[in-house]
Formats: sequence, structure tokens, C-alpha cells
Amino acid sequence: MIMAYRKILVPFSGSDRDAGMLSTTFSVAKKFDAFCQVLFIRPEPYQVLPYLGGGSPGLVIPEVIESMNKAAAHACETIRTAMGQAARDNDVEVIEGAPPAGRATARFDVLDGDAGDIAARSSWLSDLALFVGGSENALGLSRALVEVLLSAGRPVLILPRADYVGSVGRNITVAWDGSAEASNAVKGALPFMKQAESVKALSAQDHLNEKGVKTEVTNVLGEYFDLHGVKHSASIVDPMGKAIGEAILKQATTEGSDLLVMGAYGHSRVREMILGGVTQYILDHATIPVLMAH
Repeated sequence: MIMAYRKILVPFSGSDRDAGMLSTTFSVAKKFDAFCQVLFIRPEPYQVLPYLGGGSPGLVIPEVIESMNKAAAHACETIRTAMGQAARDNDVEVIEGAPPAGRATARFDVLDGDAGDIAARSSWLSDLALFVGGSENALGLSRALVEVLLSAGRPVLILPRADYVGSVGRNITVAWDGSAEASNAVKGALPFMKQAESVKALSAQDHLNEKGVKTEVTNVLGEYFDLHGVKHSASIVDPMGKAIGEAILKQATTEGSDLLVMGAYGHSRVREMILGGVTQYILDHATIPVLMAH
């Protein structure tokens, strides 16, 4: 159980397209006096060579590698510069070396290799990882997000877009279905909940008029919140034929939530990608920050 966020991981995968997320990232770090590791993952040249095709002339490969290295170097410096500006704007100290405890700091690190593997390994001893979601997210970073969710056991805070500006965690909606994934998300979001102005447990139940409301679904969660001193309320939503993800997201945004907490990939990830699922819908359509855990 995470009682406080002391280390926040912010991975970038060979691109500076999401550099704008750093301002909101540092506002979160400031909220918890946390250390932010801004990690630029530079892809190894061999990772792109298979995509050139077996018939590519040998002379083309060095040119491609050189071009890729230049692009990565440019992206790296762009993110480093953006980090410095965001740190100044949010009164976060940029450091080198070991981070001190008890105040908001940030450090820029660079590692070479596979984005998914490095992001997952780096998150093992982090309390929270931050990503940008959306259906247009870069492939490498999307894979890193999924790897952290599925293999690292860490809560992941996903901003709806890189330039998202607004509060995070003042008014929280918890999409609750009693699953292990939802339980892990609740435990991972406790630091936010302890500082929130409102926390609402939201349960999606089909055909309420016919079957009635099952209050026991949220009662067990309410007891857990009481034990942790989290003030809360509960509500039930009937999807009315809509996808559950759509119903949950609509209810959360209608109620003015600035953080949706939910479990991720309760079904197989492949099944969700092919057939659709709550996780994939939220990742593609969320307009507010989402905290997920598997």
C-alpha cells in the first residue's frame, strides 16, 4: 500500500511530443513534496533496423541510424529545457545526484534501450508513474505505459493530453466494481484521496429499474475509506445500453471530477484491444486525469 508519493517516474520514449506534461507533473510533485525522475529513454539503433526490410541497401542503414540519433539528441535537449522551465514555474528544485527527502525536486536522466522494459524496471521502485494517454499517443510510450501497468504493479497517472492544465485530485471519482484491479487502484490513489475535497465511489449497474440497486458493492469500499479517514459518498449509474467506460467517464466529468480512479485490464489486454473494453475506452477518450492500476 502506498501511503505517500515520494518518487514519481516520468518516462519519455525518444520523442519530445509530450514535454508539455511537465508543468502538471511538477504541480503534482509539489503537492506531495515528491522527487520526480524525468527519464528520457533513447532507443537503440538495432530496434528500428528490422522495420527497414531485408532488401534495404547497406548504405541506407547508417544514414537512418544517424538521422535517428540526431532526432533523439534534439528531443532529449528539448525535454531537458522544458523540464527546467516547468521546474521554475512550479518552484521545484532541479538536482543532480541523490534526491533529498521532504521537498519537491526533479532530476533528468537518460538511458538507452527498449522503452517498455526500461520504463517498467524504473517504476519498480517508484510510487507513481506519469504518462499522457489518448488514441494518438506515440507507440513506444503507449507500450511503456502498458508494461508499467501490467508488469510493474505501480499506479499510473495518465493525463488526457500533454497540455492539460488544471487541478488533479481535488474531486475524485472511483470506478468501483469490487475487482482486484480496482482495489489496487484505490490503494494506489490513497495519497490523492487523503488530500481531496470530495471522493465518490461510482458503481455501474445494468437495469436498475428491474434488478434494484446493489448497495453492498460500494459498502465494503466505504468501510475501507472510513478506516483511512477518507470522506466519501457513493452513487450508482445505469449505463442504459452504453458502454460501461462511456457511462463512467460521462458521470465523472458531469460531476466535475478532476481524477478518475479505476482498475486496468481486468480482461486480457489483447481481448480489450480487439473487442474493446473499459480500460481501452478510457485511455482513448478520457478528458480528465485517470489513475489506473492492474
